[in-house]
Amino acid sequence: MEVRGEATKRSYAISSGNNSDCVVVKKKRKNKKSSSNNDLDKNAVQQLHELDPTIKYALSQAEGPSHAPTFVIQLEFRGHLYKGLGKSKKDAKHQAAEMALRSIKMSNNLKQLSVQKNSPTAETGPTETKQQPAKKKSHTYEGKNPIQILNEIRSDVQYTWTNEKQGAQNTFIVNAQVDDVTFTGEAHNKKLAKSRAAQSILTTMYGLEFELAASGTEHAICKSKSIISAAKHANGAVSNLADKISYMINSKFADLTDKEGKRKVLAGVIMSRKLENEEQIFDVVSVTTGNKCLGGLHLSKTGKALHDCHAEILAIRTLRGFFWKRLTLLKNGSSDKYDVLEPDGDSGMFRLKENVEFHLYISTSPCGDARIFAPYESEGEEDRHPNRQSRKLLRSKIENGEGTIPVKVGTIQTWDGVMVGSRLLTMSCSDKLMKAIVLGIQGALLTYFIRPVYLQSITIGSMFHAEHMARAMYGRLPPLGNLPKPFRIVKPIVSGVTSPEVRKTTESPQKAMVWCDDELPMETITCLSGKFPDGTQSKLCKRAMFSYCQSIWGLGNTANLILPELYVDAKKHAKEFQLAKKILMDELKNNNVGVWAEKPVETQQFQL
Repeated sequence: MEVRGEATKRSYAISSGNNSDCVVVKKKRKNKKSSSNNDLDKNAVQQLHELDPTIKYALSQAEGPSHAPTFVIQLEFRGHLYKGLGKSKKDAKHQAAEMALRSIKMSNNLKQLSVQKNSPTAETGPTETKQQPAKKKSHTYEGKNPIQILNEIRSDVQYTWTNEKQGAQNTFIVNAQVDDVTFTGEAHNKKLAKSRAAQSILTTMYGLEFELAASGTEHAICKSKSIISAAKHANGAVSNLADKISYMINSKFADLTDKEGKRKVLAGVIMSRKLENEEQIFDVVSVTTGNKCLGGLHLSKTGKALHDCHAEILAIRTLRGFFWKRLTLLKNGSSDKYDVLEPDGDSGMFRLKENVEFHLYISTSPCGDARIFAPYESEGEEDRHPNRQSRKLLRSKIENGEGTIPVKVGTIQTWDGVMVGSRLLTMSCSDKLMKAIVLGIQGALLTYFIRPVYLQSITIGSMFHAEHMARAMYGRLPPLGNLPKPFRIVKPIVSGVTSPEVRKTTESPQKAMVWCDDELPMETITCLSGKFPDGTQSKLCKRAMFSYCQSIWGLGNTANLILPELYVDAKKHAKEFQLAKKILMDELKNNNVGVWAEKPVETQQFQL
C-alpha cells in the first residue's frame, strides 16, 4: 500500500509491508545541485569577495540598548561607501555586501538601457545610418583577482574540490579543468584554493603576472594590463618551466602512490634534453619524500645507513645513482635509453652532453638560510638587512628536532660523544645545495669518471622568497677565483611556482620514500635508522655508492689507477675534488660564514 500526502515543501511516501504492521515514512531526497550551480548558492559576502578579495569590513557604530544593540557595518568598494544594519555584526555585514552588489547590478542595467535607447529599433522606422566598424574591446586586467579575470576570458572552466585533513586544519584542493588539462590550487579555504587554481591557468596559458594584494594577505591581484601570450598546453605540459617541473613531479608521485601519499616534503629531479629540431623533452629522473635525519645511536661503521633523509638530499643521491647506472652500461657496452654522457676528449673522462640539463624541485624552501624569513612581513623583493647576524650563516639540523641552528666554530663530532648523548648534527639542506653549486652534485667518487655536473634550475613549491633563496644558494659565497678546473660557481635559476603548496602543519612522517629511473615500487626508508624497514641497506647509502665505484673500476681514466680499499681513502684520492672542497671550506670560515660540521670519521672508515 502506498499513500501520497502533500505538504507545503516536502512530499512523503508512506508504505507498509504485507508481513508487518509497521509504517515506514520515507522522505524523498532532493536532487543534488550540479557543480555548475555552485555560484548561485553563494551569499552576498562570498560574491563580493570574488570581485575584490581585499575588501575590508569596518564596524561603524553600535546603537540601541546593550541587551539589543543594532550594528552598523560599512565597506568601501570601487570608491563608494556602503552601510549595512543588523541585530548582529554578521547580518550587518551581509546587508552591506548586498547594498554593494545591488549598486553594481543597477549600474549594469543603466548601461544596458542606455545602449538600447541609443540603438535604432523597428518602432522608430527605417533610418539610413552609416555602419561604423565595431571597436575591439580593450581588456585591462590590472588590479583584478584571478577568478574575475578567468570568468571574463573563459566561461568553460570546471571546478572540483576535495577536503583533506591536515592536523587541526583543513586543506582544500581545487582542480580546474581547461582543454582537458587540470590545474590545481591548494589553500585552507575554498575561495583561496579556487583563486590559486585560476591564477595557475592565467599565468600558464595567458602569461599574466600576479602579486599579493596587500601585506599580510594570501590573495593575489593581477599586475599585467593585458594578455602576454595565449599559448595552450601540449599533452598537459605547461609553458612555464617552474610550473611544468612542479606538475611533472607531483603527477609522478601521485601515480606511484595511486593517490596523494602521506608526506610533508616532496622533491625530485627532472632531466631536459634539447633535440636537433630545438624541441625539448623532459623526463622525471627521481621522486623522493622525507624530512628527518638519522638518530645518533644508529650511526653505521659499515656505511649502510643514510645520514640525511630530507627529500632534496635524497633526490641528489638518486641522481648520483642515475649516473652510476649510465657508467655501468658504458662499461658493459650496453645500450642506454638516455645516452647523456660523452667522452671528454682524450682525458679518459666523460662529461654531460651540452643538450642535457637537470632541474631540482622541492615542495618547500630548503631548511637553513633559505628559510630564515617571515613570509607575511612586507620586506619587498630586496632584503633590507643582508648583514643581519642570522643571515648567511652555515646551519645544522639537530637530532630528534625540526629546524636548524648556526654551527658553532670549533664543532667536532666524535663517535663516543654521540653514543653517550651528544645530539648528532647534520648540515642544512641550504648549505648542501650551496656546496653543490661549487663542487657539483656528483660527489667525490664519481669525479674519477665524469666531470662535475651542475643543476640548471631549482624550483620551490612554497615558502619561496627570491632574494633569500638566491642569497642562500650563491649570494653568500666568497670569491673563489683559485678553484681547480673544471670546478666553478654555476648559479642555477631559482624560481617559485604559480600556485604555492599549502603549509603542512602535520607531524613529519618517520619514513622517507625514494623512486629513481623507472624502478617500481617506491622504496621506503626508515629515517631514524637510515635503512629499509627490514634493516637492509638502501641503494643510496655510502656502501652502495662505493660498490658501484668498485664494479666499474677500470673504465676510462681509472684503468691505470688502483682503487683504495677504504671508502675514506677512495674519496681522498679524488684530488681535484678535495682541493676544490678545501678552498670552499677555508673561504667560508675566513669570511665568517661558518664551519662545516663533519660526521665522526669512523662513519667513513669501512671497506667492502
